[in-house]
Amino acid sequence: MNIESKGIKKAFKNNEVIKDFSFTIQGGRITCLLGPNGSGKTTWIRIALGLETADRGQVMFSGQPISQARNQVSIVFDEPPVYGHLSGYDNLYLLSRVDIGTQYVNHILSALNLEKDLMRKDARAFSLGQRHRLAVACALIRQGNFIIMDEPTVGLDVVSWEMVKNLLKAEAAQGRVVLLTGHNYDLMAEVVDDILIISEGTISYHGSMNNIIKAAGINVELKTQFDRASIESYGFTQIAPSTFHKQYSNRQEFNSQLVHMQKRGIIIEHIDIKVPGLKEVYQAMLENKDELP
Repeated sequence: MNIESKGIKKAFKNNEVIKDFSFTIQGGRITCLLGPNGSGKTTWIRIALGLETADRGQVMFSGQPISQARNQVSIVFDEPPVYGHLSGYDNLYLLSRVDIGTQYVNHILSALNLEKDLMRKDARAFSLGQRHRLAVACALIRQGNFIIMDEPTVGLDVVSWEMVKNLLKAEAAQGRVVLLTGHNYDLMAEVVDDILIISEGTISYHGSMNNIIKAAGINVELKTQFDRASIESYGFTQIAPSTFHKQYSNRQEFNSQLVHMQKRGIIIEHIDIKVPGLKEVYQAMLENKDELP
């Protein structure tokens, strides 16, 4: 299973939002589409779903257009389309169009902490997090092969996100295509396998998150009273009195140099090693887009 975006182009009046979105998202992995506000993420989703017309190109779901694959596509928007005057159960049926009395549906509701008493109430009484979890439940119980979530962490506390995260991992493990967009990089980094980065209307990077994190290396800060010249001879830069910084390709490179420094009698008082997260990697890649791998 896959979602293939073929040369999508979209402009609004004189504003060319999407110049060329060409990529293939594979099943069995969770992919995150990253880009600043206004970069075309939601516009592309609307095009993929047939809610917006592309100026050029098409989106295919395992070789089928949305008109043929609609029943296999599950979507959660950042503002869930929940009907306040209907109960949670009525919303669940209306938005999913499946039998809501099955064991699988009960499992999903339980996993998302949507209890029976709550689901019997009108959705207007739901909190934002509860409405969002209801929208996630509607998407998942359809058991579609293509799951798209725009801003999946909106309105979710840590516990709720943990529930959603585990369900998404289970869906991907079954070979389904899972695509996320959003700005809560720390939370999404916990679940994402691949990342797509939008830059100036095109896809500037598409690859494994683990690979790009490894390529980013590690940042090391150390404190020492040893003389500045000796520390800087190892490539460190002084950033504060007795504090130095250096970026390494990996932990092994640093360990090797640390051993050499200790053999020279350099006494280090404190070491702080930081591995860049998804947010840091994303920002660094946008700043150095001409050097993207």
